[in-house]
Amino acid sequence: MRRLLLALTLVSPFLLTPVQAADSAAAFNPKPAADDVIIPLPCGGEMALRKIYTANAAKLQDKGFMAGSTQGEALIAQAPNHRYIQGSFHDSEGYYYLIGKYELTTYQAQLLKNANKCPKERKLTVKDRMAQGNLSWFEAVELTKNLSAFLASPSAKKAVDESKGRLTLPQSESKTVAFARLPTDSEWEFAARGGNAVTSSQFSAETFPLAQGKTIADYAWYKGQGSAPDGKVRVIGLKEPNPLGLYDILGNVSEIMLDPFYATRTGRLHGQSGGFIVRGGSVLSAQSDMVTAYRSERAYFTRQKETTGRDLGMRVVLALPFTTSIAEVRELNKEVATLGQDSDAEDVKGGGNLNTVAELDKIIAEQKKSQERYQQDKEEWSKAYDKLRHNLTDLRARMVEANAKRDEMRDRAIVSNLRLGGYLCSTIASEQISYERTLKSEEVIRSIPLPACRTDAGSDECKKATAAQDEKLKHNRALAEYMLDFYVSYYADHITDTTETFDYKFVVAQTHNAQKSLGQNAGSLGQYIKQFVVDVHDYRGGSRNLDENKARWIKRCRALKQ
Repeated sequence: MRRLLLALTLVSPFLLTPVQAADSAAAFNPKPAADDVIIPLPCGGEMALRKIYTANAAKLQDKGFMAGSTQGEALIAQAPNHRYIQGSFHDSEGYYYLIGKYELTTYQAQLLKNANKCPKERKLTVKDRMAQGNLSWFEAVELTKNLSAFLASPSAKKAVDESKGRLTLPQSESKTVAFARLPTDSEWEFAARGGNAVTSSQFSAETFPLAQGKTIADYAWYKGQGSAPDGKVRVIGLKEPNPLGLYDILGNVSEIMLDPFYATRTGRLHGQSGGFIVRGGSVLSAQSDMVTAYRSERAYFTRQKETTGRDLGMRVVLALPFTTSIAEVRELNKEVATLGQDSDAEDVKGGGNLNTVAELDKIIAEQKKSQERYQQDKEEWSKAYDKLRHNLTDLRARMVEANAKRDEMRDRAIVSNLRLGGYLCSTIASEQISYERTLKSEEVIRSIPLPACRTDAGSDECKKATAAQDEKLKHNRALAEYMLDFYVSYYADHITDTTETFDYKFVVAQTHNAQKSLGQNAGSLGQYIKQFVVDVHDYRGGSRNLDENKARWIKRCRALKQ
């Protein structure tokens, strides 16, 4: 049997022995999930990726999100800034991109560096399963280039065909095979925060939501007690994943990004490009750096050599060209041509029925014709000029009207937003009171001896009755806790959405109108609206620690209800 296996191995460098197959499966995907996307690597290797869904509407309708944080001292690198993102793949659930489930390992890097020369048959070691470090930006790009070339080769297709459906070659609807690259800064942060798998308040928090009873040490390798005090890179997949199933997205090795570094100004990125970006922190980073907004800049060269570091690694992304067929180009051109135009002249709910671009194009064309006729007929030109002036005056009036309608719709939306915020704050207060009463009731009930325990506290009947009572009280307490957390979580999402949707000065301006819109309830609910506005203000430049914020909001809203 050994001779047969050896002979088969000599025939094909892609063949692995049964021992190697089991060993490599654990190395390539130590924590398999049913919805993993597995692609082939050279020499029989594999790589696990995850789908990161962005938006489910049209391709041009990309998803906006707020990156960065108000916390920390490095605001020049991580101040809040708005980004947009869209995946290049599409299925029934929407658009998505593919990102490595784990950081690239030393063995995967070896396969990609020597794609045309497979390593000798051997059992994989612990070192093979460690995240690859000591990479420069140029080496990382070279590895993605080699992977792209392999995915486009007959060897990749052969590996997929022979896998009987276990492996796949991601491609477009027009059969364009995906290429590999490093993640963009926006792709990495969107995925690290939890993408569409978390609520808006969880997304904007300092870290993705941790499971109950877990700490950041359960998710990341950093330099500190309880994690990696020795500062050595670890094996992939040993910690817990983030909500999208990504392992070691924080810690272990810092991950190199594709795009150059741009400093952050509040609300946007600065115009000057710099070195390359690294994200996620590493085993050489402090625990305080284990936040999804943390990003830093590295020079491409240091002392005339490519910048490397034993904690500099990478994670792979698969993508497609923006357009993959002539038919798609035509359709997208049509969509772009309609941007900014109104589909229905009677629809003024969105801020007016004015197609400004088309109107101005028409006026400019008329002006050009008038100028051409000037030498022929001055009187005719004068009439045309009067018409032009009239059209411009009319256009300006309609623009003013459209802007007024837009502002009116915005103000109405803010008023409704504030009313909902006040209602949620009031409900939080009620649920907190209900929770307090549940605890008080539990205390009273436990102080009264059960009938079955009055004669013999050690009897089986007493123990059974006590257990039943404990179970009922536990259920009531859990229900009260659940209802309170439900409303305060909704309140957190509402504060986050309000902050990211409306300029705060407009929120303040509509506070009085929102209170007056309550009519007779203005006295009771108006104070909760005022508190909601205060919480929005504090959240804008304050902490993104979701648990601390929830506790503070509960306390504040509860204090308003006597």
